[in-house]
Amino acid sequence: MRCVEQVIHDPVHPNMAATLREHGKSFVEIKPLDPRASYVRDGQLVERPEMPLAPQASMRLGEPASLIFPAPGAAVTVRLSGHVVAQAMLDSPELELYPSAPGIYEIEAELWPYKTFICTLTVTP
Repeated sequence: MRCVEQVIHDPVHPNMAATLREHGKSFVEIKPLDPRASYVRDGQLVERPEMPLAPQASMRLGEPASLIFPAPGAAVTVRLSGHVVAQAMLDSPELELYPSAPGIYEIEAELWPYKTFICTLTVTP
């Protein structure tokens, strides 16, 4: 059994890995990880899945809007013209919205392990 003698990660000297190999050193090379795109599951690096929801929707003022997430626990932020108008941590998979003004709403949701979901909701008079 060999022991890992070095751990290298970005940024390093461009020849570091080649030099270690040349001298018979064992090492672990860690590539940069973007946690917005991937995560480690069962010891393997896997891509975070997309939420299976439509990224755009439209409705008339006075109608309720509903989004059903894959599981409870989504952290949701609703913006109108860039201003936060609502935030919630859902205890069920369903989000019901009752917009009080016409406009273009942005609904952003975080739910692990899914990628951040953003939906544009257009509300007309």
